[in-house]
Amino acid sequence: MHIDGPVGKLECEIDEVTSAPNKPISVLCHPHPLYGGSMHDAILSSTVDRLLAHEISCVKFNFRGVGSSEGSHDNGIGEMTDLIAITDHFRALYPEKPLWIMGYSFGASIVWKTMLEIKPEKVLLVAPPIKHMEFKANGLNNKVSVIAGAQDEFIDLQKLKDLEVQSLSVLDGGDHFFTGHYPEFSAAVDKFIKSEKID
Repeated sequence: MHIDGPVGKLECEIDEVTSAPNKPISVLCHPHPLYGGSMHDAILSSTVDRLLAHEISCVKFNFRGVGSSEGSHDNGIGEMTDLIAITDHFRALYPEKPLWIMGYSFGASIVWKTMLEIKPEKVLLVAPPIKHMEFKANGLNNKVSVIAGAQDEFIDLQKLKDLEVQSLSVLDGGDHFFTGHYPEFSAAVDKFIKSEKID
C-alpha cells in the first residue's frame, strides 16, 4: 500500500493484529538507502516476527526514493518528514493504540531526531551508528531502549552509555548486522517487549 508523503507516495506494509485492539502499533525504520537499506531488511523482519508474537501490529515503510516510494534520498533531512507522515497517518487510523517506533542503523538516527515531534510511547534503537551520526540529548531517553553488538564498528559504547537510555543490551560478538547472532538478537527484542508489561 502507499500513503501520501511530503514529496509523493510512500510505500508501506502493515501487519495488523485485530485480536488486540489496545496493544501498541510499531513503526519500523530501515537502514541506509544508499547502502541497500529497505523495509525488507532482515533485522526489521526478525523484529516484526517478535512483535507479532506479542500481538503488536507492525508498519514497515520505505523512505523516499526506496522501492516504490517517490522522491529521492535527502541525507536524512527529508527522511525525518517521511517518518512523521507515516506516524501521523497510522496514529489517526489507530488512535487507541500506543505508538512504538523502532529504527535500525540509519533508521535509528532518523527516529532519534524526530522523537521530540512524534512523542512515541516507546522507542527501540538497533545498532544506532553513534560513532558517525549525531545523537544529541533530547530529553526523552527514558523512553528509549537500545540493542547493539559489542563488535559493531559504527558504535561507540561509551557514547551510547552517555545517552543514559532506559535500557542498553550489548550482544557479545555481535557486529552491525548481528551476523551469526540472530537468536541472541531475537531474545533481546523479546526482553524489550516483555519489559513493557503489555500482556
